[in-house]
Amino acid sequence: MRLLYLSVACLLCILGNSLAQERVEKVKVKDLENLVDVDDTVANVFTDTSYSAPNPVGPFVFFESFDNETWATRWVVSKDPKYNGEWSVREPTSPGIPHDRGLQVMREARHYGIAAPFKATLDLSNDEDLVVQYEVKLQEDLSCGGAYIKLLHGQAAENLVQLKDDSPYVIMFGPDKCGSTNKVHFIFRHQNPVTKNWEEKHFNKPPSVPAGTDSHLYTLHVRKDNSFDILIDEEVVSTGNLLEDFKPPVNPPKTIDDPNDKKPDDWVDAAMIPDPEDKKPDDWDETQPSTIPDPDAVKPDNWLEDEPLQVADPEAVQPADWNEEEDGLWEAPLIDNPKCQDGTCGVWSPPSIPNPLFKGKWQPRMIDNPAYKGVWKPRQIPNPEFFEDKEPHRFAPMKALAIEIWTMSKGIMFDNFLITTSMSVAADFSRRTFRVKHEAEKKLRAAAELAAKATGFDKTMDEAVDFVLKYKFYLGAATCLAVLLLYVCCGRPSKPSAPEKKDDDLLAASATDTTGQTVASANQEAEEEEEEEEEEEERGVVFLREFQDVINKQRWRACCFSGDSAEYVVAGNDQYGQHTLNIWDRSTGKLHATLDGPKQGLFDVIWHPRHPILAVVTTMNKICIWGRSHSENWSAFAPDFTELEENEEYKEREDEFDVVTEAQQQQQRKSQEDEFVDIESTDHIQSLWSDDEEDELICLPIQPDPDKEPPKDVPPPCASGGEVIREYRGPHVFADLGTYTSSSADYSRKRRHPSSKSSSAVGPLKRQKLSEVVASVAMEQ
Repeated sequence: MRLLYLSVACLLCILGNSLAQERVEKVKVKDLENLVDVDDTVANVFTDTSYSAPNPVGPFVFFESFDNETWATRWVVSKDPKYNGEWSVREPTSPGIPHDRGLQVMREARHYGIAAPFKATLDLSNDEDLVVQYEVKLQEDLSCGGAYIKLLHGQAAENLVQLKDDSPYVIMFGPDKCGSTNKVHFIFRHQNPVTKNWEEKHFNKPPSVPAGTDSHLYTLHVRKDNSFDILIDEEVVSTGNLLEDFKPPVNPPKTIDDPNDKKPDDWVDAAMIPDPEDKKPDDWDETQPSTIPDPDAVKPDNWLEDEPLQVADPEAVQPADWNEEEDGLWEAPLIDNPKCQDGTCGVWSPPSIPNPLFKGKWQPRMIDNPAYKGVWKPRQIPNPEFFEDKEPHRFAPMKALAIEIWTMSKGIMFDNFLITTSMSVAADFSRRTFRVKHEAEKKLRAAAELAAKATGFDKTMDEAVDFVLKYKFYLGAATCLAVLLLYVCCGRPSKPSAPEKKDDDLLAASATDTTGQTVASANQEAEEEEEEEEEEEERGVVFLREFQDVINKQRWRACCFSGDSAEYVVAGNDQYGQHTLNIWDRSTGKLHATLDGPKQGLFDVIWHPRHPILAVVTTMNKICIWGRSHSENWSAFAPDFTELEENEEYKEREDEFDVVTEAQQQQQRKSQEDEFVDIESTDHIQSLWSDDEEDELICLPIQPDPDKEPPKDVPPPCASGGEVIREYRGPHVFADLGTYTSSSADYSRKRRHPSSKSSSAVGPLKRQKLSEVVASVAMEQ
């Protein structure tokens, strides 16, 4: 029996090896057939494409296909030093129709300037339509730059060699893309007949630039009723009217604001005011913070407070050329602590939660302002620059077409320019040029995708075939081993059965086995349930909630939680070059807000750890910040702050920044003048009393002048070092005191009664104390 199993195993090994080789040969043949099909598809595309360089059928003022060498005689490259880009006419590098050439920019980050004159001046004063049409192929897509054209004014067309960015043009049309700018321009310049000034008019609803590297046809059709269409690839993508859809409008307003009209000082334009009767509640606590540490938070058991966040690299080795005398003591570089990879190191602090007692700064409720007069507007006056042009489609004369661009993408290809006054001529020309090219590019792109798939399959199968052929003996041996294992496990003869027992013994044994199996199975199920419960407790993670966009079914690019509280969940996606953010309430699962970002793809999103601020990293290497709008409350810094409509010159007072103002100084002087001075009472000065005299002796200290002789009628100096002027005795000493005039050591006395109103050289006599008189005279000396 065993010999039979071994024979079968050997036959299976041989058969398996033969089948493997046969399978390899079939795969190779199938793969070659696929490659042949792909090559035939690509060949059929070029065979079916019957493209030639046709000419427009009908009237036109400008046409260029770059399919012959005469283009160089018509186009003029600007010689301005700014335009350092190189132009070239060649076939596209990406899939395209053979022998179809176009004007290409060869390098990125360059300025390009080139122009070609019309065969005749384009004059639309006879109420004719205008059609501007050309093709653009972005072989490397358009990251940042323009691919638009300009129709130059007659004056600028006279010297195309000096083409500049400020050369006067009449119409600017074409794609432009960079950062948040992504539109097909339509701008025309219009002259004010009153002021003779030219002004640019921008279409306010421009379409977006199509993505991809295929050729695209841009067409502008302006009709004689001022309506216009913008077409991309022969389909209308935007419409408008020259009189209604441009900024600024063609015709200025009839009236304007009076620049000399000023808002009255008593004008009240605040619609709402704080309620003066509203009072802050007694229990309103403004000191409470918005968040507090979670009192229920517990430090995890595995938290390591003593572990540093960074440690010395144990694998670092001191360089062999390290000199401690010159380089200092060597220290190993720091690396992140491997024990802190899960963020359980350092000083532990409980997470913050919203404070239930937080109320914020109290503000009174707002009520309607009874003095409100409405929004002030200046009075209207007739516009001195007003005019009305009902036929702006009659553009100024145009004489040349120019390409004046800056781009960060190379390989932009321009082709099949056509400017005519008939839309039928342009449509017929695009049918025989662009439509053929567009269909061929679609087939080529499909063939390239099929070839890529076939190439990938061929590579995979080649690797598989090489592996089988290289290790076919090992594979055969492995197959034989597998058969032998199968024989050992499943092909052994069964053991001889035990002798039959009696019926009673069989029943008893059967009952015993059945009971034992039942009890054992029950115990096993209980143990499995306990193990599952223990695993769930150890994991501690359960499914809580799911969030999705149930309407648009968007795929999310990045998500995050809101700060420490994780109250909200934010997810961002990008679609068609524009990113969107959805914010859900984590506890309820309801959509809280949707934020539509600029036309830039989303790379990542993050929420500020403490403030309601979102940061979005876009694919255009920019960071967009989202946050709540905040209005400045200047009255909080200055209660008398008022906002002005316009700047006013501030006139500073002379004493505005003085420590003591002029008014305070005048008040102090007035209070000093009104102060009462007693000159009748006497205060005795002990040092001026003589031992043998009853009354006080008055001595006035002087500073003698050596160059001047003292007067003869002056008594000699007294013992105190001064000069005796006069000796007064008795209680009426002050009644005879007059005024003094001093000149160095020369003193004279002029008598004046205290009640006299006459003036002296010094001034009227004031009521003073004797000691003050002595001190004042001494100070004069």
